[in-house]
Amino acid sequence: MQDAESRAAIVSRIPLGRPGRPGDVEGIMIYLASDESDFATGALFRVDGGMTTL
Repeated sequence: MQDAESRAAIVSRIPLGRPGRPGDVEGIMIYLASDESDFATGALFRVDGGMTTL
């Protein structure tokens, strides 16, 4: 986001205090692509720094 004020407003609502990075979704993507997730069905994994918990 180019506008620093708008970016700061969004980041202030994220409980972890920072915007997400591509690497933040790595772990869940690897898990879901692996055999370890064979029995996982119908789950919702939120990787949003806690923003939807508010």
